[in-house]
Amino acid sequence: MMRTGGVKFTVRKSSRSWAATSVSGEGLLQTFSGTGTVWIAPTEEIYKQLSTPQGLAQLALPPGAMYDRETGK
Repeated sequence: MMRTGGVKFTVRKSSRSWAATSVSGEGLLQTFSGTGTVWIAPTEEIYKQLSTPQGLAQLALPPGAMYDRETGK
C-alpha cells in the first residue's frame, strides 16, 4: 500500500473492546484522512519504477518534480 504525503492514517480497533476485536475476524483497521491518493495495490508502472534506483528516486520527489539522471537530483 502506498499513499501521498497529504494522506494521514491511523490504526484502530474494529470493535469496542480488544477482546471483541481479536475474535471479530476483522482485526485492526487502517483509517485514512486528508487530501491525496492511496494506492491499495500499486499499478504495474509503479512496480517498474520501484525496480530501478532512478525510478525509486522519482517516486520520492514531490508531484510534478523531475529526476535528473546525470546529477542524481
